[in-house]
Amino acid sequence: MRATSGIPGTWTTLLMGLVTIGALATFVALPPEPAFAERIVGTSGADRIVGTKKPDLNAVDGQKDRAVNGGPGNDVCTIDKADLPVVKYCNTVKVVNSGGGGVRVCVVLQEDKLQASRASRGLRAQAGPTFSPAFYDTTITLNADADGLDDSGNLPISINQVCDVPKSLAKEALQIAGGDGVAVIGPGTQVFQAGKLLQGQAATTAVAGADTVAIRARLKHPGEWGQDDEGNPVPTFTASRITITD
Repeated sequence: MRATSGIPGTWTTLLMGLVTIGALATFVALPPEPAFAERIVGTSGADRIVGTKKPDLNAVDGQKDRAVNGGPGNDVCTIDKADLPVVKYCNTVKVVNSGGGGVRVCVVLQEDKLQASRASRGLRAQAGPTFSPAFYDTTITLNADADGLDDSGNLPISINQVCDVPKSLAKEALQIAGGDGVAVIGPGTQVFQAGKLLQGQAATTAVAGADTVAIRARLKHPGEWGQDDEGNPVPTFTASRITITD
């Protein structure tokens, strides 16, 4: 005899529904995996921007942000100039200047990375940086610590920031940020201090006693570079203008 009651079918439908609900509940209950955005972009307000493990943080919005935190990982943070004092935990900082002549950036290493870079300068010198013809043709600004004039009358420097770099050449600028350099001073080099143009012995004395400088310069080709005490080549620049900042 065939069963004609609707009860078995009802139970089957109910059980299948419970199984489905259970599966959905299991799916929802699973702990979520961490989600990391590939790019973080600031808004036009005073943001507090915190990065992720992805190496790309863009806080350029034309405004001063409350904080820019690169977060974990090997981060490259692109920021407005006004954000520079509030940047933390960025391996490399690019400061965007949106004036005429296209977007130009400052390439900066954060303090911990700066120390590590200087500690490994010998290895980097042996590897030998490479630059494009466009980089050699570009006048950049080096914000640097000065170390007095050498016997040739040139200025050894420790480079803290490389600025006024076309955005397309920023990766090349990273090769000299945090390293040593030599600024070649010639008859055409202008020296400024406190907004005043210095000349002759006054200029020489001021540069010799400077602690920090901003140098407008072009990188020479490696065949014209000087050497450090260990014989490693040191990036050498033709200085067109030196501004004594301290």
